[in-house]
This record gives sequence, structure tokens and C-alpha cells, in this order.
Amino acid sequence: MKFILTIFLMFPLIVFGQNKGNSHFFKLLIQNDSQEILLINFDGSWEIPGSRYSDNSTIPVFLDSMAKDHGIEIEDSKLAALITFHHEVRDYPTMMFYYRTQYVSGDLSTPSWGQDVKWFSIENACKVIPYEEMSYIIKSIVKQDSFAEGAFIIEYDKNTFKRTGKFRIIDDLKN
Repeated sequence: MKFILTIFLMFPLIVFGQNKGNSHFFKLLIQNDSQEILLINFDGSWEIPGSRYSDNSTIPVFLDSMAKDHGIEIEDSKLAALITFHHEVRDYPTMMFYYRTQYVSGDLSTPSWGQDVKWFSIENACKVIPYEEMSYIIKSIVKQDSFAEGAFIIEYDKNTFKRTGKFRIIDDLKN
């Protein structure tokens, strides 16, 4: 009876406690020898490649697999920024890990979940990316060669619950 009561009391914790949102998300700022960065068109919007970290693999293996999803190999991956995203429509923040890395070889290929992948100059990339915080982070990472951390609020339309592309700074990026 005690066992059944314990299971009954733990059930909500097990079922509802496991999914607290997308808590760890990795982004790859991949640069080629021409100092262009790789962008993927995902759901009609250009952005740097990224993925939720939900693997049992090590971080280097995970980053390499992200690059392979785009048909390329990378090297010298370094954590460039750790930023807390507080989404207006979510209960829990997302930890965004931005890695800066160098393209080594391979022919670009579009993953099944994307529409296209291309190299862009940093200036043009920041023009086509609809998310102000991503352009802000890219410019910050490229400008300084040291680790940065900060926190942002990601804004959403109150009626549609879709991202507006705008953000507010809670704690600006600093070394």
C-alpha cells in the first residue's frame, strides 16, 4: 500500500516535472576563410544553425554532428557566449550556448528540417536574420574574441503568441 501511495504521489512529478521547456539550446557561429557565416533558412527565417541539446553525447561530438547535418566539418569550436533567454510566453528560461567555430571542409547540404543553407557576410547575415537578439549576439561575438554572458527577454505578440523579432536586455553581454 505504501508503494502504491508513493507512486501515486510521485506520478505528477515524473510526468509534469520532466518538461520544463527547451532549457539548453546550442547555436553554431561557423565562419569560413572569407569570414562569412553559415545561415540556415528554417521555417522561412534565416538564422545560424542551432539545436536543442538533448543528447547523451559529449558537447564536441554534438557540435560535430550539428555541422555534419549541414554537410560540413568544423574545428576549433569554442564557447563564445552563454545567454539566458527569458521568453515572454514560457515559464522557464532557455540557456543559449553560442559556439564560435571554423569551417574545415565539405559541401553545404540542407538538413531535412530546413529550406536552404548559405554563406553570408556578417553584414548581410544581420540584415536577413529577423531576430534582433541574434544579430546583436553575432556582432558581439565577432567583435570581441573573449567569452560573453548576459540575459535577454524575448518578446512575443500578445495576440498571436509569435515572436516579434525584438528583445530587451536584462543583463547586457559582458566579458
